[in-house]
Amino acid sequence: MFDIPLDPQQGAAFLLIALILPVVIALVKQSGFSTQVNSIIALIVYAAFAAVGILVSGIELKYENLVPLAIAAALAGRLAYGMFWSKIGASPDGTNGLDARITAKTSVIKP
Repeated sequence: MFDIPLDPQQGAAFLLIALILPVVIALVKQSGFSTQVNSIIALIVYAAFAAVGILVSGIELKYENLVPLAIAAALAGRLAYGMFWSKIGASPDGTNGLDARITAKTSVIKP
């Protein structure tokens, strides 16, 4: 059903790096964009990371390999964001966390 086409060591390294992708996404997102556009940016980052993972691992770059890796990266990144990255530096009401501050500081397109 859902098979990550990497050997166990490569798969573990892939998932560990995927855990820090929310920080990379915060660097790429723009505070002047809507939530929907920033979500598309996040999906593109996860897909690009999956493509790089395929190229580095030496397996064939094709749809059957790209989709499971993109899904695994997105799930790992979203899990890490929800459990860890969104909580760092957040105020008691859960706003203005590290993600929002990084995005605000690195945005070229401001609101």
